[in-house]
Amino acid sequence: MLNICNQFITLLQGYAPLTNIINSKNMFVGPVDIVKEQQNTLGFPMLTIDPVSEVWATVPLSTRTTRIQIDIWSRNNEMEAQNAYEQIVAALNYQQYDSGTSHIFWQRGDGATSMSEMDVRLWHYMADMIIWSYQ
Repeated sequence: MLNICNQFITLLQGYAPLTNIINSKNMFVGPVDIVKEQQNTLGFPMLTIDPVSEVWATVPLSTRTTRIQIDIWSRNNEMEAQNAYEQIVAALNYQQYDSGTSHIFWQRGDGATSMSEMDVRLWHYMADMIIWSYQ
């Protein structure tokens, strides 16, 4: 799963339509582990990628179905978060590539939800990606 998350970050950091919205330095694998006193140093908008689950298949042998969650965070406005989401879908949907020992032969979006917390002015989009790979 880590190969896929790292490859996603690499792909997204190199995708200009997205980096025009989210600075590549604000894209992370896993939750951002930072103490509360330093949270104001986080740059927004921000993107985090987390592995959610993985299922191994026996036919064909050594294939896997992996679910990755992509979180988009904005403190500016909802349109910024929506535009970032659309660029992520454009960059990742149906891509094929090799990553480490993995060959990714298909991936697609598997749903998205949005939340907003107006008391702290935060828009949050969560999108799932399903990835079929061969190890």
